Parts: sequence; C-alpha cells; structure tokens
Amino acid sequence: MPKPASALFSNNPAIKRVIKWIKEPEEFIESQNLVSLPQFPPLVISSTKPSKLYPQQDLIIKRLQDDSVKRLYVGKNRQCGVTQIMLAYALYTVLFAPNKHVMILGCDQSAASRFSESVVKMYTHVLNNNKALVMWFPTTIEQNKQIIRFSNSSTITFGSAKSPHTGHGRALDLLCVDEYGLLSTNEQNDLMLRMLPCVYDGKLVVFSTLLDTYNTTKADFNDHVAAKVQELEKSNFDWSCVFIHRN
Repeated sequence: MPKPASALFSNNPAIKRVIKWIKEPEEFIESQNLVSLPQFPPLVISSTKPSKLYPQQDLIIKRLQDDSVKRLYVGKNRQCGVTQIMLAYALYTVLFAPNKHVMILGCDQSAASRFSESVVKMYTHVLNNNKALVMWFPTTIEQNKQIIRFSNSSTITFGSAKSPHTGHGRALDLLCVDEYGLLSTNEQNDLMLRMLPCVYDGKLVVFSTLLDTYNTTKADFNDHVAAKVQELEKSNFDWSCVFIHRN
C-alpha cells in the first residue's frame, strides 16, 4: 500500500529541516550563520559551519517567541550582535508565515537603508545556501530601501524612528526600534504615541545601547542596568527586559 503524503513528507530530510526551522527560529538563524560577531556593519555572512548564538542572544529570540511578551526592552553594550538578531528574526518572521508585517526603525533614514540592504543580503544568502529548498521560500515582488514585499503577502518596511510620518495606518505583527536610547525623551514619547496602536495585537521590541563604548566593565554595565530597570518600572508600559553584555 502506498504511504500517505504526510508520511512521505515527514521522512523527507529537507522538509524535516524546514519544519524544524519554523518551530525553532534560533535553529534557522544559527544554521544559516545570519549572526556573526563582530561583523556588522558591513554584514559578512559565512557559509561554513553554523555559529552558535550566545545565551543572551538566544534569550532574546525566546522572549520574542513567547506569546505573553508584547513589549520587549533589550539593553546592551556595543558589538553584542543584537542588530543582527533583530534583522535575522524579522526575516524569519516573514519567510515562514504569510501576511506578516514587520517594521524596522533606525535612529535615522541612513540606518534604515543599511538595515534594508542587510536583510536583502541575508535573504539572498539563505536562498543560495538552500538551493534544494528554494520552492519553500517566498520570492520578493518588490524590493527597495523602504520595503521588501514577498510573494506570501508578508512585508518588511524600514524607516526612521524620528520621522513623524512613519507607521501611520499600518497594522504590524512586529515593530523593532534600533538604538532607542539615542532618541530624546520627546522623540521616544512621540514614537510610542504614534506606533503603539500599530502593534496593538503585535510585538514591540526596542534595542538600546546603555553604554556607548566597546570596553565596558561588567560592573559599570550592571550599574546602568539597575538604573534602567528603575526607569522602566516607572513607565506606563509593561516591559519584559533582556540585558546583554559582551565581555
């Protein structure tokens, strides 16, 4: 008797790999080498053996996967690979599900353009690295510095967090704000008032450099973490927090 299609699919190594990626984004990101320290910018992607995520990088992904976490604050020092995590997770979100809408905001339009270029590099790398699985990935039907639109009706848009026109009228599944701490208090408040309605049913994650130096001691970093936690506890938002220190 012929095996049912489901059995044939379950025994196909390629399909098993895709199913594992869908369930475990960290496996997808690691296996494709989408995060490599400290190589951003420019983004350099290796096609050799997979590179393991650092525990705190892995924790960021797990928090993003947690349905109970709607607002995530990631505090860091320099060169922790957090920007790559943000871009790689955004790509994962739109590749493996239809009708997903992600927005990535930089501190200015130049940063947003770099993010767009990096996501395109990641996407191209994934396709080149998985030629036997190309049929499982959506194609791009529009691609520029402001938006990448995929054939599965998912999109990634890029913009400046400082622009008053960013995000109006968009319902988002995921909103990522890079270098949130570089915004003034007024700019942060304006961004929240403008963008929170867009992620009412989605996730908001902000990334902020607590100490703008590469050689921060763990003690100095912890002092800034304690101050930031007190500040966040006084805010009107229920933040889940991850703090990541490279050294």
